Amino acid sequence: MEKFIGKFERGTQYVNIISAVTANELTAVDKVSDDYMDLECVKFVPASGAATRMFKDLYQYLEDRTETDSVVDFFENLEQFPFYRDMETHLDSGDIDKESEEGRIELIEMILRNK
Repeated sequence: MEKFIGKFERGTQYVNIISAVTANELTAVDKVSDDYMDLECVKFVPASGAATRMFKDLYQYLEDRTETDSVVDFFENLEQFPFYRDMETHLDSGDIDKESEEGRIELIEMILRNK
């Protein structure tokens, strides 16, 4: 416990960025270990309020059902998102219809509110 309190006492440690990441520094998908691929993502939490900006239109859809181009694109490409596997069984079984307003609301709440 003392170890964790020390981190708060020291405060934020800034990182000295020396360059942008290039393609040569990334790990190829075919080189990712099976152990890593077996890990389960519990929750996607972007840093510094990025989730609010990234999913602004989805939050807005929950509020007033405004279907922007971004919302349409999101549902058309849902299968491309890394969290799709977590909801795939609901979609495949017919429990949730991503084309219906009710289904979209349920999916958005699953993603944004971890339900």
